[in-house]
Amino acid sequence: MTESKYDTLMTDVTNGALKDKVDELIERMGEVLEDEGLGTMDDMMEELRDYLHSKNKLEEYTDESGVMKIPLETVFSWFKTSIEKKKEGLR
Repeated sequence: MTESKYDTLMTDVTNGALKDKVDELIERMGEVLEDEGLGTMDDMMEELRDYLHSKNKLEEYTDESGVMKIPLETVFSWFKTSIEKKKEGLR
């Protein structure tokens, strides 16, 4: 049995293969989302934005010009949780 793109990505993140390779990490996260039927990175970022807005925390992650500046760790955490919920059938 072959590993899923998600499993391979998590292995690479864990062993440090993607350290300092933000563009590759984001690209691969997008591929995983699409493979899992969860939409695109843009879709996920909209979900995250809507969640932050519902919790009245969006302003904490928006700069003066209105651009979202969410730390990669937060985006990755949201991504990981989304995939895990889908795998558990909670999505």
